[in-house]
Amino acid sequence: MTTLWDTTGSAVVKELAAQRRTGGAVLSGVALTLVVVADESRVAEAEEAATHAAEMHPCRVLVVVRRQIDAPVPRLDAEVVIGGRLGPGEAVVMRMYGRLALHAESVVLPLLAADAPVVAWWHAPAPEQLATDALSVVADRRITDSSLAEDPLAALRTRGQDYVPGDTDLAWTRGTAWRATLTSTLDAVAGRRGEPVRVRSGQLTGDPRNPTAQLLAGWLAARRAVARWGSAGPR
Repeated sequence: MTTLWDTTGSAVVKELAAQRRTGGAVLSGVALTLVVVADESRVAEAEEAATHAAEMHPCRVLVVVRRQIDAPVPRLDAEVVIGGRLGPGEAVVMRMYGRLALHAESVVLPLLAADAPVVAWWHAPAPEQLATDALSVVADRRITDSSLAEDPLAALRTRGQDYVPGDTDLAWTRGTAWRATLTSTLDAVAGRRGEPVRVRSGQLTGDPRNPTAQLLAGWLAARRAVARWGSAGPR
């Protein structure tokens, strides 16, 4: 690992290339570039998740930490890691201060792996206008987590209003196991009786501010309105 204090984006690019030449190619190719945006308080969580992703799918990990946006002087500190704590591939952790933190794309763009899709993940409150955010524009996939917002339900509504194909909010994916369990339970009942099952009512108990609970309730209401369950599942 090499740490560059008060550096520039160009210096980070050069250091990454130098380490690649010195240590040899760690990866013959990458499946994607994973850009992680995190607050300083959540960097450890973000790095752990990014490391797991890098182990599963060869990727270049770029961690953007907007540390002190109100700092009077823009500054960039960067850690360049190849085959280290952030997985077997290439990784750069960038802590940005001042106005630079508002223009992270100026540092990130030259570090994107060539000819590889870009996944941007906000392990922090997402931008209010995701569709026009500079990091969002360069990404092929955008992952947000409305539960991290100060008002999770308002953030979830915003994600619904500016949704475009390629957007994913983790509040929805957290309900995957629940949806699968509910569907398989109704399938099992339908299979025993040999006839479709109609869901007439139900009750979901959870934190009313939890976006996953609200999405699950909405999914149940939508499926009850248009579907009935038979031995082949919902239709």
